[in-house]
Amino acid sequence: MGIDTALYLLYGSVILGGVTGILNCAVIYITNSTTYKNKVEYNTRKLKNEKKHKDELEKYNEELKKYCEEIKKLGLNDIEIIVKVIYDMWKSIDGYMSCLPVDQNDYSGVERLYLYKKKYGVCRHFADDIAHRLNVINPKYNARVVTLDLDEIDDSAYYLPIKQKVIKNKADIKDNKKVDDEYEKIKKVNRKIYGNHMVCLVDLKPNITLVVDPTNMNIGYIKNKHINYFEGDKSYKICKMGSYTFNGESFSKTIKDNFKLLFKNLISYEKLNERYGPEAQEEALNCIKYIDLENDMDEKSKNKTI
Repeated sequence: MGIDTALYLLYGSVILGGVTGILNCAVIYITNSTTYKNKVEYNTRKLKNEKKHKDELEKYNEELKKYCEEIKKLGLNDIEIIVKVIYDMWKSIDGYMSCLPVDQNDYSGVERLYLYKKKYGVCRHFADDIAHRLNVINPKYNARVVTLDLDEIDDSAYYLPIKQKVIKNKADIKDNKKVDDEYEKIKKVNRKIYGNHMVCLVDLKPNITLVVDPTNMNIGYIKNKHINYFEGDKSYKICKMGSYTFNGESFSKTIKDNFKLLFKNLISYEKLNERYGPEAQEEALNCIKYIDLENDMDEKSKNKTI
């Protein structure tokens, strides 16, 4: 039994206790054993693909560094930075493609690179890319990916008015429906445990953790360890097993991070909404669009001069 498995069993025993606790721990152990196997397989592919795409990753990192340096020069606040990276991502890609070709398997662990090269992807590619960008801009953000069971979209929640582009599956891509990667396998095991959607968590001061969903273009918050979206009616549970599988962390750190979420966003919803809610997000988006317009005008002016 690995250290992480032992820690999880201990954690489960302390919380649950009694005969029911023992039975629940047995279920937890079986589930965790499967998760550990998935984690090992995913990490193996990650290391293999990092080596395979070493040169491409270096190029991606160089461009990422330049991009983030430019963002730092703008003097944006936290919510403006988050909106900026979402806005720029959608401007730079062709769109969302739900049924991906089999070559996505060559990018397990480096999903951001797949998006960078192909210009399309799904939630895991978007979330991985956004998390890396935010961490280069400010390492204190501690941006990390987590999974949740998004059984249905919360129609009442606020969504950023950014144009979402959806790509229909291309006829020239063969075997689109034959993809059988680790994500599909995991979803078949138990969606409630592993989740079916990926987002980012971003830490801000004081003790604020925001949820960044670049796929659906909305920003939410953590309350009682659950994901909530501004003006939304639904609350979503973070899937620890799925998060552990894909976040690159040890299981003990995943559990600790999840436990710390109990103490996040203890301020009133009114204050949280005032700082990061729909009005603040719209103001941030307008600011970003204005900056982009100024940059476009500067570029046109330079071209005329040349």
